[in-house]
Amino acid sequence: MERTQQEATGAAWRRDCCQECGFFTLVELLIVIAVIAVLAALLFPALKLAKDKALEAGCANNLKQVGLGLLLYSNDFDGWTPYTYDAVALGWNVVLWKNSYLPEPKYYQSTPFVCPAIYPYTFFGWSRVYGLREFGQHGEGGQTYCYINLGRSPVVFKNDYGTSTAETPSRCAMAADTSDDTSSGKVCQSYAWTSATFYNYKSKVYAGHHNSANISFADGHVSGNGPAGLRELGIPDFYFQNGKASLY
Repeated sequence: MERTQQEATGAAWRRDCCQECGFFTLVELLIVIAVIAVLAALLFPALKLAKDKALEAGCANNLKQVGLGLLLYSNDFDGWTPYTYDAVALGWNVVLWKNSYLPEPKYYQSTPFVCPAIYPYTFFGWSRVYGLREFGQHGEGGQTYCYINLGRSPVVFKNDYGTSTAETPSRCAMAADTSDDTSSGKVCQSYAWTSATFYNYKSKVYAGHHNSANISFADGHVSGNGPAGLRELGIPDFYFQNGKASLY
């Protein structure tokens, strides 16, 4: 009897102590956890959007540096950019870093040549970088000797098949967010893209920033462009963020 009374007294003391010291009861603790879970569910999408916007801004900054590198190169070579690709020197980006117009990238590290929001996110080889615009078709043997002359207005494109005038510099898209073939459901950056739709070219501009693509223009400015903006720029064939091609 005496022990039961002591236990009851002890339980009452602990209860009074918890109330005085501000300890949570189990029900109160569960309520707090539920409130935190609701707040987290509300905040996480906003935090992800903020992160995506930060990556998009980082991408625009990278393309600004790429555009500056292309302009500096063209100033030294009578207005012409590097070729998009050839079998000896490989891609346009290799030409820029080997001639010290931009820093040479290191594998698995961030670089101005790669969008931080699109796979592979860091440098993974010369072909997995922002795409430089091509004009017309590939040359024989898969070599693409395509040049852009930034010293003229309208801008001039040249490849194995001849030359063509394009838009004024402020409307002439050069380097851009791109992806290789997405038919397998996988998105991966690619070193070249084209606005032409008359042949089956898998590498296209990729609207990977909430269906917007960052593009560096021939006059040096960079802007994000949604589907309507891309079509207005004469780029009807591109990939949406989900990997679906705009024309198919």
